[in-house]
Amino acid sequence: MLDKDHLIDEITDLNPSAGRDWLELFDTDDLRRYLDHLHHACMPRGADSVWLREGDTPPVVMRIAA
Repeated sequence: MLDKDHLIDEITDLNPSAGRDWLELFDTDDLRRYLDHLHHACMPRGADSVWLREGDTPPVVMRIAA
């Protein structure tokens, strides 16, 4: 199992626009979930390309400006 620093390194390899300081705010479970999503996004699309959202995460997230 990867520690937080290794997860962040792998994430920034796949998504260089994700800032390290921003990623540090998340716990290892969230980072692992995001890395898994990135790996699936790199696969060719088609019938075999399936990514299942975990039940504890909302399908749409929004923020209302203050």
